[in-house]
Amino acid sequence: MACALALLPVAFLAPVYSGEESSSSGTTVATTHTLVEVNGLWVVWMLCIPLVLAVMAWLGLHLRCSRDSSWGTRLAWSSVVLLWAFVVIGSASVGFLLIPAALLLVVAARHTPTAGSS
Repeated sequence: MACALALLPVAFLAPVYSGEESSSSGTTVATTHTLVEVNGLWVVWMLCIPLVLAVMAWLGLHLRCSRDSSWGTRLAWSSVVLLWAFVVIGSASVGFLLIPAALLLVVAARHTPTAGSS
């Protein structure tokens, strides 16, 4: 969940676009821009999708562990699959930054015990 949450400040602070600007006098200046500067605030809403999916996976795993809920297991795995879909679809931009979060959720989903196990 923390990996998905970390993308929000990255969108505002990390320079992910670079370029050059030239003036009529012939000087060239290197420029950098953040994801929000180039695409606008709507991109923050798109970055909330992985955060919501991570929270849903956590909730599902919590229900599985505390109440032996099969519904919680389905919720967790569905969220993990949707997060991986988001990674693949968004791989041209920020999707690759979510690979650690998606991998960690797979590991968590595989190793979360049920309430009835010892």
